[in-house]
Amino acid sequence: INGYEILRGARLNIPVNLNGEWNLNFSAGYSFEIKALKVRMNPNFSYGFSNTPSIYDQIRNNNRSHRLSLRWGINSNISENIDFNINTTTGYTHSENTSSEGSRLFNQGVNTNLRWSFWKDIVISGDYSFNYSHNKRQSNTTQSTNMLNLALGKKLFKKKQGEIRFNAFDILR
Repeated sequence: INGYEILRGARLNIPVNLNGEWNLNFSAGYSFEIKALKVRMNPNFSYGFSNTPSIYDQIRNNNRSHRLSLRWGINSNISENIDFNINTTTGYTHSENTSSEGSRLFNQGVNTNLRWSFWKDIVISGDYSFNYSHNKRQSNTTQSTNMLNLALGKKLFKKKQGEIRFNAFDILR
């Protein structure tokens, strides 16, 4: 094909310049403090619309995609010894194709972390993330993951510039 020897079962991909690709994106965010709770709130909204042309097996396709995302973050400001963050993001993508069925994808993510420094500069920290996605196409596909990491450590040196720590990763497995 085009002067290339192709082995049985292999596929040759050749880049081709196509007109018609464009993206339109909008994002807005705001950050404000709630002094009574000693936290900062960070809501964010984004929207994207795109057109992506492609050719596959001599068939031209245009993918039009709408993406909507809502994010909310909470960041602590309690003290030097306690720090936590909580973030959640919800997204929805609707895609339409000219040569095949489109898809609708819903995803949700939650991430949180905590770091606590206490008695004689002992530090306990942890982070947790949960991700869920559901793709509705010809067949529905749902995936979710949970991950928890924990650590125990001790700050070192006069100015507390070092730390020795024991980490446990992905302990939910």
